[in-house]
Amino acid sequence: MKKTALACFASILSHSAMADEYLTFFMAGQSNMDGYGYVSELPNDLVKEQDVMIFHGNGVFDNQDNGGVGKWGKLKPGHGTGFKSDGRSNTLSERFGAELTFAKTIQQQYPNRKIAIIKYAVGGTGLALNTGYSNWYPNFTKGNGFNQYDFALETINNAYAVSDINGDGKSDTLKPMGIIWMQGEADAHASEASANAYFDNLTSLMNLFRAALRVDGCL
Repeated sequence: MKKTALACFASILSHSAMADEYLTFFMAGQSNMDGYGYVSELPNDLVKEQDVMIFHGNGVFDNQDNGGVGKWGKLKPGHGTGFKSDGRSNTLSERFGAELTFAKTIQQQYPNRKIAIIKYAVGGTGLALNTGYSNWYPNFTKGNGFNQYDFALETINNAYAVSDINGDGKSDTLKPMGIIWMQGEADAHASEASANAYFDNLTSLMNLFRAALRVDGCL
């Protein structure tokens, strides 16, 4: 494996009496996760800012610059396609993704807990090598060797590198709770081989993401 998932987060993830613990969910995939719904068409209950923190990694195609950079902020509409971040500020778009209703539902499931979302998604991307406009294949070597898998890991890495995600002056703890993945169309349409390999490829990718999100020491 040419990639190393993530560095040790022991100092970031250490618990303290002052730390706020955030139940953390990683959302990733292609267009349906990126989000193409128009903010202007949202119902009133989803337009307002939610009491959920989000780190949305800047989405780019393979071998481009600034993939995965982002900045923690409160969740509000605008984290769909067209969202941009330079790591210092976020530029919301006119679109939204699954994060809005997901966050609202999770808050109902955990009404007394703090919730955080880490998101990285790019439309039209595939999982098998040579599928989609860009792909998530972990052993990708084309160009400078950085693809969606790398940028997703960069997103996670950058999110965890911030010890105080809500800016209240206290260290926060991110507790991984789940991975939400929406992708597969590119592999289904590219070829019979990529479609048949999808189960094994997805299983491998999810295992890598679980390792990247682990909290029990260095990888």
